[in-house]
Amino acid sequence: MKTIVYILYLVTFVISANSYSQELLQVCDKKIEASTPLVNFTINTDGTITDNTTQLMWMRCTFGQGYKDDSCIGSPAKFYWNEALETAEQFEYANYTDWRLPNIKELVTIIEDRCTSPVVNLDIFPDTGSWVYWSSTVKSNTANSVFHLYLSSGDMWYDPAYYVPYSMRLVRYAE
Repeated sequence: MKTIVYILYLVTFVISANSYSQELLQVCDKKIEASTPLVNFTINTDGTITDNTTQLMWMRCTFGQGYKDDSCIGSPAKFYWNEALETAEQFEYANYTDWRLPNIKELVTIIEDRCTSPVVNLDIFPDTGSWVYWSSTVKSNTANSVFHLYLSSGDMWYDPAYYVPYSMRLVRYAE
């Protein structure tokens, strides 16, 4: 009986580890020109990166992950939209207190056109999985629908703000 329990535990561990690592199996077509080349960014030593094209400073890690040695460690936190807005508003990171959720136009600027699953440049945003990210943009003809971005495909969509918790990557204007 102990052997069966151990085998079940081992199978569960392998499946769990495999499903997490699957999120990090990015595919990029090197024949396509990069839409977010590393030369357009300044990597700061405090866990942030500045997009020199848009003049936006981003957290390199998804909110909830820790930044250490050019890596993002741990799992991202998930929030309902109102919680995400409040958390961003009260957040201090890298000695800045003006972090916020990006609007959908800002959020799509991190998409790397030549990559899928996730659709970001992993040199810029390390250890990012194919998660869904909130934006601050409310759909214009609805009361509670908010746009979000699927990092598996780069697709934008909207859901009610209270429908499901998603990840967030915070942004601020670079000085």
